[in-house]
Amino acid sequence: MALAPISAVDAVSPALDRARQLLFRPLRLGLWLRLFLIGLLTGELSSGGGGGWIQSAFQIPGLVARTSNQRHFLPVTWGRLGHWLPLLLILLLLGVVLTLILMYLGSVLRFVLLETVINGQLHLRQSFRRWRSLAASLFLLRLWLTLLVWALSVPLLAVPLLRFWRSGFRFEALRTMLPLLALVVALLVILSLLTLLIWLFIKDFAVPVMALEELSAGRACLLVWRMLRAEPGAYAGYVGMKIVLSIAAGMIAGIVVVLIVFLLLIPILLLVAFGVIGTFTAAHALAIALAIALGVLLVLVAIVAGSAIGVAIMVFFQAYMVRFFAGRYDRLAATLFPEAPFPPAPAPEA
Repeated sequence: MALAPISAVDAVSPALDRARQLLFRPLRLGLWLRLFLIGLLTGELSSGGGGGWIQSAFQIPGLVARTSNQRHFLPVTWGRLGHWLPLLLILLLLGVVLTLILMYLGSVLRFVLLETVINGQLHLRQSFRRWRSLAASLFLLRLWLTLLVWALSVPLLAVPLLRFWRSGFRFEALRTMLPLLALVVALLVILSLLTLLIWLFIKDFAVPVMALEELSAGRACLLVWRMLRAEPGAYAGYVGMKIVLSIAAGMIAGIVVVLIVFLLLIPILLLVAFGVIGTFTAAHALAIALAIALGVLLVLVAIVAGSAIGVAIMVFFQAYMVRFFAGRYDRLAATLFPEAPFPPAPAPEA
């Protein structure tokens, strides 16, 4: 069954309907828990916290010292570091192995998530066995993409680090390196955005092609590339709309969690105030104990609410992709909306 292509804006409403039907008609707790696990391992269950951090000027005892008006790093005691080197190498190896395992599991479960949104059913074990061989191709593509990003990022970072090392790790040298640092940061931002865009098209469009045509990740990407070249404006609108929807979803999720925390925080504050004010009695001790218990409950409720909202957002975005892409990919449309069987022939009259 062929569908007429719809715009990225028009795909929002049917995506909401499909997500609502999957998650709430009926409400199945087991489905939510399994989708939560899939979201964690695929990285789709984003809480919006991010992993960014800002490093300001600080001192580390034993590493930073002051001489006159200048600051420099003390020589590293390589003899002490040598004692810890085997342990550090073991931890690094374990980290790499764990990362590869999680990357492979995420690749398999990405197909499972797609199948769940299309069919409305989630059988985790059967789906995992069905998609694990095909997901190996996606895993290898992700690995090559990761290695390529590292191969491009490391030289960019090495240039200013090498100049900083030649200056004797003097912070005053950073002032003369500001243009170089700005250029490196700009190039890293461009590389990050380009990588995110490539991965967006792989996971949103190449994965359905791989699943329905049983193609390798490379061949599926080539087919998707031809689709993009045929209709670049529509896919650009899809990317822009997805950014807008992501911002809106993050704001809604934050508002809901804050409201829940605020409503539960009121009785906790009242109990704490009652327990602190006045002469300490058994009633005050009970109030403080109840406030502590409610505080723990508050944390649990906030975690559950945030996780549930994350699952709903993940399912919506998957349904949004499916509905948008179905109008441009006939095999997905036929899977999503199979044609009704022919009605039975009327019985011959006696």
